[in-house]
Amino acid sequence: MSLIRRDRSVWRRSGLLTDLPVAVLFVVGWITILWAPSHIVIGLLFAGIVALHLLSRPRIWVRMRQSLRGHGRAHWVVNWIALVAAVVMTVSGIVQWAGDAGMRPVHSTSSYLVLLAIGVHVWQRWRPLVARLRRRRRGYVPT
Repeated sequence: MSLIRRDRSVWRRSGLLTDLPVAVLFVVGWITILWAPSHIVIGLLFAGIVALHLLSRPRIWVRMRQSLRGHGRAHWVVNWIALVAAVVMTVSGIVQWAGDAGMRPVHSTSSYLVLLAIGVHVWQRWRPLVARLRRRRRGYVPT
């Protein structure tokens, strides 16, 4: 039982499974803007990996709800902007893909908001991210 729990804990905290793919897929999504089929596939993969990124951190939902009530609000504004902009970006991209060209400004504006929010999000969490990747490289497995 504890072995399963430990493995699940490692999976939840793994930067290789959640953190890095979010960044890579976002960059690849920007690169593939001019080639629609790959941009659509990458965009859907990005939405899926962001969902996995959030689901692998169960405490984040509690903290984000608390931020709405005023506990640590300034720190979590970026997370809320990133989350809302990512949802708008995904939905507007799907609507645009379905044939509504009027969604192009919404999709591009929300994409820039996600870019800005991801940059701030990474900047805020740079030290813990680097520390986690260093521990993983040295063979340290968190429990």
